[in-house]
Amino acid sequence: MLTNESWAATTPFVNGSIKLPSVSDCERILGHTQNAYLTAPPQLIKFRDANRTVEKTVNEATLSVNFKPGKFGQVRFRKDINAKVDSPWNIELFGNALAMQDYLSQVQDD
Repeated sequence: MLTNESWAATTPFVNGSIKLPSVSDCERILGHTQNAYLTAPPQLIKFRDANRTVEKTVNEATLSVNFKPGKFGQVRFRKDINAKVDSPWNIELFGNALAMQDYLSQVQDD
């Protein structure tokens, strides 16, 4: 039910071993549109602190500490309201936002 040149953006969901979108979710989405983006990779980010003593204490006192997800981003789709229907969208990525295809390339290289 998508039109040609559809655009998609999604945010990650991470809870323990559940990480969405999964690789198969990304492949499915990319099967419908190559214009797909993530606001951040669906990965846990390890706890870090500028003060080494704090980091060491936290790591000794817990089994594991992670941020879920650790860093966020923003995907911005813009188009001039007076532009023609078939004119291109302006896509801007901020923070940890990335193209879904780039995320799949990173995961498959690991």
